[in-house]
Amino acid sequence: MVLTKYFIEDKGPVTQLVREYTKSPVRLAFGSSLKPSENVRLQAFEVAENCKPEMLYNLLDNETGRCLVFCRTKRGTDRIAKSLKRQGINAAMIHEDRSQSQRTAALTGFQRGQYRVLVATDVADRGIHVQDIAHVINYDLPEVAENFVHRVGRTGRAGERGVASTLFVRGQRTELFQLERALGIRIEKVSTKGELLEKSSRASRPGTKRIPATSGARMVRLPGEFLQMQIER
Repeated sequence: MVLTKYFIEDKGPVTQLVREYTKSPVRLAFGSSLKPSENVRLQAFEVAENCKPEMLYNLLDNETGRCLVFCRTKRGTDRIAKSLKRQGINAAMIHEDRSQSQRTAALTGFQRGQYRVLVATDVADRGIHVQDIAHVINYDLPEVAENFVHRVGRTGRAGERGVASTLFVRGQRTELFQLERALGIRIEKVSTKGELLEKSSRASRPGTKRIPATSGARMVRLPGEFLQMQIER
């Protein structure tokens, strides 16, 4: 049995209540330590807020398999799914305001290949059991650290390799670091200024293709087949 102890850094309502009425709280987790599978390559891209949609399109264009995109809010999920459809990408969405029949139809279509992309809130991070999800994209950072593990756990299953990409803005560097510290992981990070901020010890997935250039941005290759985004000013 593994005992994991770390300072509470989650942003959920329960932990906010704990912080309000206790002094220097710590969290004890019993059982297996929560960590993403070693079969999943973890990478994060630091982008300007207005460049996040374009970065998402590039990641999806570079991936031929099924992709799962996570957003923090229902409104964001709606916006991203509709935007992808306008780009000609077959996408469905799942969030709390969708009816059970709508959720079932979206998930079934995703399983059967009718939709290549499924956009969801964290309501779906434990409920999606679809084989061969090639890429999980965290369009928004999760509010709770453990949700990152559940999100990433949708890929790299049954011995297969997977990729999990996270988009974050400069002001979220600390938040991303806290997530890494809480889970005891390292994520390979790249800034938009062309510098490799930190490289993960995880192996790169073979066969990574170059992401095509788009307006206002240039994608270049880093050592180890890692990709970075440089904003042209």
